[in-house]
Amino acid sequence: MNMTSRTTSPLDSPVPRRAVFLDRDGTINEEKDYLWRTEDFVFIPGAPEAIRRLREAGYLVIVVTNQSGVARGYFGMAEVEALHRHMQRELARFGTAVDGFYVCPHHPTAGRGEYRRECDCRKGRPGLLLQAAAEHGIDLANSFMVGDKRADVEAGRRAGARGPRTGGPARAPPAAGRRGPAAAPRRAPGGGGPVRPPRARPTRPPPPARPAAPPARAASATRRRNTASS
Repeated sequence: MNMTSRTTSPLDSPVPRRAVFLDRDGTINEEKDYLWRTEDFVFIPGAPEAIRRLREAGYLVIVVTNQSGVARGYFGMAEVEALHRHMQRELARFGTAVDGFYVCPHHPTAGRGEYRRECDCRKGRPGLLLQAAAEHGIDLANSFMVGDKRADVEAGRRAGARGPRTGGPARAPPAAGRRGPAAAPRRAPGGGGPVRPPRARPTRPPPPARPAAPPARAASATRRRNTASS
């Protein structure tokens, strides 16, 4: 498996770790055609804070990105790595960082030279995620893939990561065994089943008011009562 990667935190723990794999363009930063200039790099609003929360929640944050601009000759791996160093400097302003960058520079049909080939690292194949998992000791079954394209979802599925999770900046997955407030069932006292709201009893409408007798009939009825009592 021939792929290019740059990692910032090598494997240093025998305990499998959870990770969130993030696509780069369109997930962390604004999508721009063949981005490589640092002056064109713009975070999607909320992405740095989301990365910080993910790491605070105990997840490694691993960027996995297809960069076919390398294969097409638009820029080289040196420019890709310079952009990632710039990203790390910008993330440091938010008190966070990415734990590893994994890049596929290939394209199966549009590449030049050694970069034009079928590979295992281009998403939606799982090669980048599998390499990161091996180098960082990642438990893929308890990790997530976040991206804005079908290839991201497919790469995560084929690697065995949980998901799919798509669209925009990542949000910290819930801690194991916890459910969000909206999903948590209300429990009855004493540990019974979920509390269900009491069923509303149907109420019968009051009987309709009887219409008042017409004046002529009311007067006739009054005369009859007076005659009977006299």
